[in-house]
Parts: sequence; C-alpha cells; structure tokens
Amino acid sequence: MTIEPELDVVIVNYNSGQALEQCVNQLVLGSGIDIHVSIVDNNSFDNSLSFVEDLDSSIKLIKNQSNTGFSIACNQGAKIGGADQIAFINPDCFISRVQLAQLYTQLAQYDSAALIGCKVLNEDGSLQAATRRRLPTFWRIIWHLSGLSKWSFFKGVNINDSGTFDDIQTVEAVNGSCVLVKRQFFEQLGGFDEAYPLHFEDLDLFARLQTEQYSILYDASVVVKHLKGHSTQDCKKIKAWKRQGLLRYLSKHRPRWEYLMAKFLLALK
Repeated sequence: MTIEPELDVVIVNYNSGQALEQCVNQLVLGSGIDIHVSIVDNNSFDNSLSFVEDLDSSIKLIKNQSNTGFSIACNQGAKIGGADQIAFINPDCFISRVQLAQLYTQLAQYDSAALIGCKVLNEDGSLQAATRRRLPTFWRIIWHLSGLSKWSFFKGVNINDSGTFDDIQTVEAVNGSCVLVKRQFFEQLGGFDEAYPLHFEDLDLFARLQTEQYSILYDASVVVKHLKGHSTQDCKKIKAWKRQGLLRYLSKHRPRWEYLMAKFLLALK
C-alpha cells in the first residue's frame, strides 16, 4: 500500500479580511497531497476568522492574545505538525493543493536542497518584483533603493527578469509569501529567528540554510498570486520593523562596516 505524502501548512493571520478564507479555500481544492493546515492568528480584530466555525476539523487554529510577530507565529504553527516538509503561506497568497504537491515533489528529489519557492504574480497578473532575489548586501540595497538596479550593471536585491525557466533553478532567495522547507533542516536551525518581528526573517533563514551548505530552489512552473500587504498594519510600526530587520540581518550575515554604514544612513532619515 502506497502512503500518500503529508505536508504541514502554516498560515499566520493578522487582520487579513476575506483573503484568508480565499487562501484556505484554494488550499483544500483538488488532490495530490495530504495537507494539515494550521492558522496562527496574532490577535486580529477584523472579520478574517468569521469562517473558521465551518472549517474542517483537520484545520487547526491557534489564537494568540497579542501580536507576537510573524516569526514567533510561524514557529508556533510549525511545532504542531510532524510532516517532513512545512509550507509557510501568507494569508493573501493563493496556491492550490496540486501546486503544493508539485513543489513538495521537486524539493524531495534533491537531498541537499532545503527550501523551494515559486513564481509569484501581483493581483493584476504582473510578475512580483521579489519573485527571485539575491541576498541583501550594503551595495545591493543601495542600488535597489536608488533605482539604479534597473540597469543590469547595478545588481540590486531583486532579479529583474520574467522568472521563466524550463528547469528548476538554484537561487539565493525566493519570495517568502509561499515557500516549502524540509522540517529536518528547519528544526536544525531552530526555525525562524524570533528577533525579527516582520520582514527579513525569510532572508535570514535563506542565508542560514546556505551557510550550512543547503541550497534554495526556484520552480517557475508553479505560479501563484500574492495580493501583497493585504493585512492591516500600522505603517510606522512596519517601517520600524523593516529597519530593525535590515540591521539585524546585516549584523548577522555581513561585514561589520556594512551594518555600521546602514545604521548611520538610517539615523539620518
């Protein structure tokens, strides 16, 4: 008897509105892999959980009493399951079970690969800028923020192409709105670094995996939509978290001068 593979799916919700229900409904469609969904809610105050009473009993809900941050919530959801791969999906990202099965199969084929991402589109069907990325460095960030990265000589964080390939690609970073990671490697690194409240936690994980000589894969044949920033958030808080994440990333993974230069420039803003 063939045992169907299982996949743990973690969705962190914070005031995502109807996008969360659409995300979950999309996940349960079709067949191809047995999924176990955990929704971790960071104390939402909108109606995004209004459909939960009608959920299948296999879908678990964790309700935090405060907004604990994205990384902590992801780790909470990951600890519930026991499947050999974990999918982290944003509540405003829409992917089917069939597509998850494809990503699962691709990742399982490569022993040294730890994580896989896919092609991500904006709501209007255009390619999302961060579909394939390079890991941040001081100069890549400068080229990105200045707009010079539109010229091929100045290589910024995002890779500016169609993201279409015939084969699986090995990359430095993918779009964090939809990734699958092998549990053994994720747990080996202690999961997401919980000092990142929101932003850069995915890049940090990518960097740590590659430091351990594990590769990151990109499958452009799996195409999903991501509404991007659909959750209700405080803009000032988001900016503060981005700065915190950037500085922590540079302090952990880059030469000290890059961290100090970024800290100096951020202090001038």
